[in-house]
Amino acid sequence: MATAQEAQKFWVDKLTQKVFFVLFAKNLSYPKGNWILQPILTGCPGLEDFKLQESHRFGIEEAILQESESFEVKGRFNTCNLTPQTFYKVSFIIRMEKNAHGWEDPVNLRLVHPDGREEERKEKLKGKPENKWMEILVGTFTTFIDAGEIEFSMYEFGKRKKKGLAIFAAFIQPLPFRNN
Repeated sequence: MATAQEAQKFWVDKLTQKVFFVLFAKNLSYPKGNWILQPILTGCPGLEDFKLQESHRFGIEEAILQESESFEVKGRFNTCNLTPQTFYKVSFIIRMEKNAHGWEDPVNLRLVHPDGREEERKEKLKGKPENKWMEILVGTFTTFIDAGEIEFSMYEFGKRKKKGLAIFAAFIQPLPFRNN
């Protein structure tokens, strides 16, 4: 397992025997926008909802968007590191700072599967609770179809200045089995 000082962490759920993976903010890329990395605030509620123990959060940095018209955060991950024949979802763990503004337009979330298929959706961030970590779904995939590297991103290339979005990590977690 990686230590909390490193850029990613994984663990196996004792009940399901499925692998969970977290790519912390410093392991993601930020091709657009004015981002700063700073130590995470311990007083923000919500991280316990993501099966992250306090020891997993020690020394971790968050990325915070400073005033920018456009922004993008991206990640890549090889699905071969996950449990075979399993449904997974990719999410960003975010929070909106107290001084956040400019989020009238929805953000775009995109998942690119190993075969090049793209899954895209929009999410409104305006009105989300302040200073509470929350999960924003990017998309879903299966490890028996989507073996290889996935790419995921959140972006908005508007003309309105925005600020106050904090990124903790990208969270890759198994979903319950479903019959289609």
